[in-house]
Amino acid sequence: MFLVLLLASVSYRAPVSADSSPQLILDPASIVNEALTAGNNITLTAKVLDVTNLFAYEFKIYYNRTVLNCTKAVRPAGHFMEPQLDPGSQFIPKWELKDNFNATHGRLWLSFTLMAPEAGRSGSGTLVQITFKILALGNTPITLGETQLVDGAAQLISHQAVSSYFSNLPIPPPPPPANVYVEPQEIVDPALTPSSNFTVEIKIFSAINVHAFEFKLNYTAAVIEALEVTEGAFLKSAGSTSIQKMEINNTLGFVKFGVALASSLAASGNGTLSAMTFHVLQIGATPLTLLDVSLTDPSNQPLNRTVTSGLFSNVVLQGDLNDDGIIDILDVSTAAIAFGATPDNPRWNAKADLNFDGVIDVLDLVMIILNFNGTVVAEFPWFLMLPIFMIATALAVRISRRKR
Repeated sequence: MFLVLLLASVSYRAPVSADSSPQLILDPASIVNEALTAGNNITLTAKVLDVTNLFAYEFKIYYNRTVLNCTKAVRPAGHFMEPQLDPGSQFIPKWELKDNFNATHGRLWLSFTLMAPEAGRSGSGTLVQITFKILALGNTPITLGETQLVDGAAQLISHQAVSSYFSNLPIPPPPPPANVYVEPQEIVDPALTPSSNFTVEIKIFSAINVHAFEFKLNYTAAVIEALEVTEGAFLKSAGSTSIQKMEINNTLGFVKFGVALASSLAASGNGTLSAMTFHVLQIGATPLTLLDVSLTDPSNQPLNRTVTSGLFSNVVLQGDLNDDGIIDILDVSTAAIAFGATPDNPRWNAKADLNFDGVIDVLDLVMIILNFNGTVVAEFPWFLMLPIFMIATALAVRISRRKR
């Protein structure tokens, strides 16, 4: 509990296939009911299906904050990952409900890991029950993103993520908005040193009847500069195109790009709108922020869309135990598996002993959490660090006494 307090300072569901590949789903797959007016609540359940040796999970859920607000996300009694040997053999790196994540969307960020000596879970079951309050008439994807399932060896479990959808509009509802997003959404790689290049794509998902698009991408000009922007294949798949706007400004740090199809042609589905190559200037981090995104149909009428921006960072992170360039649930799980171990224990992992005191304990977990998801904490003020380490020391003493 103390670490939870410490950290407080569209797609429709595809039909389930006949095979038994693991899935992380939101159930039900859709809630479409015009009787669910403002003030009512809806509940979704995050579940795993056909998983083997699940030891930890992490996922985010995005939704339109003008339609829904999240009021709670709980692990119900008897949930799939409930500890069986000791109620304390669990750890929650992140359990965040943020209805004001940005100007348009709310976000849940939930992560959980068992701790040794607990064993991974196999089968199917409930992870979390999530309650939303309905604010207004509308519709929204309830999208699972950045999902990670981790096994008892701190390895990723390949799986399918299946999102949900809500609407209380009169039936039939309009098609869900297309999503325009940066891919990859996060580039966190210390190997991308100054003079390196990298490429991102602007993609579109679940588009219907798109004739033209335009966007602006902002970035920090002191950290990276844009070298090139090119058209992707999405609109070209429907016919000949022409570039309507192309501007690179490395002084102010933005790229503007727009393309239109000829005549009254339109494209639907998923694909790439554009690709951009950047040159790294210095060590640092910058958002890759999509702005002024417009989609229009052949009648020049605007189309609904959602937007997901990105991030670049080449800052070296303390606590990156598996050297993948980001501190996430995999690193927490690695430390959790070795929790309580000393060098003479077969579970010992020297990388997880971040303070070099010869034992993997709560102090090492705190150091990882300070940089969780790649947030670099250069210096914490004494009035935050003091209570952190007072609580961590008290818990370490308690654990030590229990082992005697």
